[in-house]
Amino acid sequence: MTHAFTYPRLAAYGVRHVDGYGTWTTDFGYNGAFGTAYSVESAVWDPEQASYEGGFLAVNGAGCLDMVNLSHGLRGMPSDYEPTFKIVSGDTNFSRYGIRISGHTGVEIEGGAPILPGPGGSVSAIAKPAFIYIDGANLVVIRNTIPHAGTYKSADEYSALIKTTGVVGNVIVDGLNIAQLGQGYIFDVGHNANTGRIGFQPTDDFLRVGNFSGYVRDTAAIKLMTGGTDRITGAVDVFTPTIISEASTPYNPTFGGIGGTPSVSVKIAKYRRRGKAVRVRLDCTVANVNGASSVLTATLPFASNGEWCAGFVAYNATTGAPLMCRLGPNSPWVEIYNMTNSFPVTANGQQLVIEGEYEAA
Repeated sequence: MTHAFTYPRLAAYGVRHVDGYGTWTTDFGYNGAFGTAYSVESAVWDPEQASYEGGFLAVNGAGCLDMVNLSHGLRGMPSDYEPTFKIVSGDTNFSRYGIRISGHTGVEIEGGAPILPGPGGSVSAIAKPAFIYIDGANLVVIRNTIPHAGTYKSADEYSALIKTTGVVGNVIVDGLNIAQLGQGYIFDVGHNANTGRIGFQPTDDFLRVGNFSGYVRDTAAIKLMTGGTDRITGAVDVFTPTIISEASTPYNPTFGGIGGTPSVSVKIAKYRRRGKAVRVRLDCTVANVNGASSVLTATLPFASNGEWCAGFVAYNATTGAPLMCRLGPNSPWVEIYNMTNSFPVTANGQQLVIEGEYEAA
């Protein structure tokens, strides 16, 4: 063994594979001052000459600079290439990077419970340590991760759960709970000319989120995080909910009909959106029918998805008559009509109330 890099360690590597070939499975535990506890490397460009496809590594331990290093020559695989190298991380601790991936296509990581450098974890060896550091890689799937500890000292010194640089695509996070992450950032986004960070602001009141779902896009519009609901977007320093709206939001509907354009005054037109579920409420008066017949159309705040929807109800508040509504696939409006399939008002000046929920495209 040789002394480890420029950081004082017992040895550069605990285990190091270079330009190997074939399938292998390893359950590796470490507890020592290694530069890298376990390293799998290939310097060649042709995966037919030296490949670690099909590899599996289960790792636990503490006391290293880097826990796992996985590097490969230029791959150039398509974006839908299936992950074939799997790393299962248990309770781990490190001073720089937990898992470093360079130039490798198709890696799946079970994150486990990593302890990030910072209060409650190890002392950081660099200003910006990270559990997973992705450098010029494509298709990295990160599952079931509960990070602990972390640190934020300044905009130039902090820990991150995931750090990226170089040309990176298709990073997918599925099953992330950050309730135990004390400080730092979820993403330190430095790939594809990005400079954003996504996570916690440097204040005393750190954001806590358990069972995260949603997605995060970087400035190159690459989807970084996916989950059950589409709730969060933006490559910014804090989570910015741009799709979800707790309070109702007003909007300006446009009304129409067959054979004419009715004149409609609007008392209430508002919606509330959660992910793709949109609830709409309209209260309006048809001041003048203007020759319109058959149906009254009212535009929606968002076009519907590709399915028929029967989730609207309506009534004529002037006459008390119940009305029918329908919302077609990919429709920008809802259609309102009476029980005899004709226009919903029988005279000018009648008031209509429409309310319902649908799924946006």
